[in-house]
Amino acid sequence: GFPTDHPLQARHQGALLCADWPGPQRWCKEIPEAFYFSGDDVAESARPAGMISFHFACYGAGTPRLDEYSHLDSGAGRRDLAAADFLARLPQRLLGHPAGGALAAIGHVERAWASSFIWNGVSAQLAAFRSVVRGLTAGGRVGAAMDAFNLRYAEIATDLNEQIQEVKAGAYIEDRELASLWIANNDARSYIVVGDPAARLSLDGAPET
Repeated sequence: GFPTDHPLQARHQGALLCADWPGPQRWCKEIPEAFYFSGDDVAESARPAGMISFHFACYGAGTPRLDEYSHLDSGAGRRDLAAADFLARLPQRLLGHPAGGALAAIGHVERAWASSFIWNGVSAQLAAFRSVVRGLTAGGRVGAAMDAFNLRYAEIATDLNEQIQEVKAGAYIEDRELASLWIANNDARSYIVVGDPAARLSLDGAPET
């Protein structure tokens, strides 16, 4: 991610961090372009035609103008993340490649949180990701494969609503627990498909769309 006035925000926000990055403990400064893969790195000679890509990254699919994690009761209002909403350049570049574009890209709008795959100290929760990949590799359409994320959001939203109702009724719930559930709710709802939701991988001669 980049500040709103950064010249690389529109071009590189949502790029994929690569293994070249030493990690947050060994690299505590601005991340150079050599450590991530952006739309600028997709060469003219690339052949993304027929591909469905999954971009797990903050802003991997797009950036909203307003911060989704600013608390409205703080009195400060929601801060700006960008001058306007915009799609990430990397999936745009893949879908619009002159040699033949990718079919679709799955990514995240806003910041992506560890709650996507870690839940309250429990071991990795990868069922939703596995379900999407399993659906795509079985020849399912992108939109249908995304049902796993939609169901996960529905479950978390229900849990959050129940806890809010309990608080209103006088129950005591730790602020940290409620905040974690709120973040997980916003995180789960933010996966989107950029491209054709009816597309599917070409497997065993099956049509792509």
